[in-house]
Amino acid sequence: MKLETKRLIIREWRETDVDHYLTSSKDVGYNVFSIPGQFLVIDKNEAIKIIKQRILRFEQKGLGKFLVFLKGSEQFIGTCGLDYYNLDGRQEMELGYRLLLNHWGKGYATEAAEAILNYGLVNLKIPRIIAFAIPQNTQSLKIIEKLGFRFLNEFEHAGLLHKLFEVTSEDLSTLNYSNNRENNFVISLAKISGIETTFETIKRHVEHLRMLDQKGQLVLAGPFTDHPSGMVVVRARNKEEAMAIAKSDPFVSEGARSFEIRTLQIADEQNNYLGETKA
Repeated sequence: MKLETKRLIIREWRETDVDHYLTSSKDVGYNVFSIPGQFLVIDKNEAIKIIKQRILRFEQKGLGKFLVFLKGSEQFIGTCGLDYYNLDGRQEMELGYRLLLNHWGKGYATEAAEAILNYGLVNLKIPRIIAFAIPQNTQSLKIIEKLGFRFLNEFEHAGLLHKLFEVTSEDLSTLNYSNNRENNFVISLAKISGIETTFETIKRHVEHLRMLDQKGQLVLAGPFTDHPSGMVVVRARNKEEAMAIAKSDPFVSEGARSFEIRTLQIADEQNNYLGETKA
């Protein structure tokens, strides 16, 4: 599993991540709102055992508190993920995030949590996700509210009063990190001038777009960029809307008519092939 945001990479644990675990276990910022000693280990061997448990958790359920890295430098900055939590005898799905102290206050927790929530609600199809924090953890409460969670009540966790929040799959249409947010989609004419357009070509073009975006340059001029290799790039809330926009582009309609193209392929910014539709 690998998720990418504008500034971050989020992935599952590997046995080679021992140093990352040891770093987090000793960092003040990572541990300040946790049970004392919760992540401490005696040595690397104990850390490896915990990592193996996390790897198994992901392989079996697709869950866990995943590692978060900065794009480019690949610097480890913390963890963010989903896992089960027993709430009043009910098994709930909890969102959790912890960052190393040097990376507080930069918006990374919100950015990572947005990607994880979308992963949980859309990819894993989890119907409800909860989050909680103590009243003193004001920054975490701001993040939770910014993510669109609703306050439910207060409850006791680890001997302390916490504020409890929820978000459900029914909220997807109104959440900023869901299909309501516009993203870049690449639509490719499946055949142009008798040459089949492969998905590898699509992927290279998407990588080019990402590099432009990272440099702060304009990716889109109006609704479309130019049309290299028989492609258009549209900005839309979901793939269906992207396809509809692409079909209204003169390049697509003329190309489909001139070269008897019957299908359009679509990919997202993460190089995921999303399918095809009739031209």
